Amino acid sequence: MDNYSDVPYDVDFGILDRIIDFLASAGMMLFGLIAFFISFYMTLITTFDLIYINFPAFQLLARKRNLDGSEDIGKLKLRVISRDAYRSVLEKETSNTYKNVNLIYFRKRLGTYIRLAMILSFLILGPRLVIPLANKILRPLFEAFNLIK
Repeated sequence: MDNYSDVPYDVDFGILDRIIDFLASAGMMLFGLIAFFISFYMTLITTFDLIYINFPAFQLLARKRNLDGSEDIGKLKLRVISRDAYRSVLEKETSNTYKNVNLIYFRKRLGTYIRLAMILSFLILGPRLVIPLANKILRPLFEAFNLIK
């Protein structure tokens, strides 16, 4: 009984458990909403990029209204058309050989899509992914230094 002398028995652990469950559920819902909005934003940007790449009339309209950022040389600004789409079209126009502009674009965007997949995996799976992954990585280290057996 001496081991539990510092435990405050006036705390209602039932209420505390419900509060923790509520906060965990609210956090997972918040992360889910963030993941949804990131996915929606990337879908919109990719759609506008593909329209820009494949339709010259839209390219002309985007350049006139600076939606592609062709007149912005300075700081990072939010654009309707990504820099990768703009640079893919420029690379296609300046090359003397035939290159598929869609393949150029997807080659440039591949890193972004891989990072997006990793971020969305962590947002959606959260603790269900992080805890087992950390266990697999850290357990051999702890065993090597005799911290756990």
